[in-house]
Amino acid sequence: MRTAGADTRVNLEGAFNQLELVVPADTPVRVSSDDFIDVVDRRPNGRALKGPAYRVHSDGAFNRVVIRSE
Repeated sequence: MRTAGADTRVNLEGAFNQLELVVPADTPVRVSSDDFIDVVDRRPNGRALKGPAYRVHSDGAFNRVVIRSE
């Protein structure tokens, strides 16, 4: 259950996954990747945003994460 003011976590495990996360322009998104040839397309202002965030963690090979604003 998500509580107000808390992060929302998304975990990808396995190979050949693709996630497209579309969020409002002022929504923070933090991404981490631990394995082989994972690609992350980030929004240009992603590091400047503060507050509760979507946390995306990719664990596996050949995963792609695309983050864009509405």
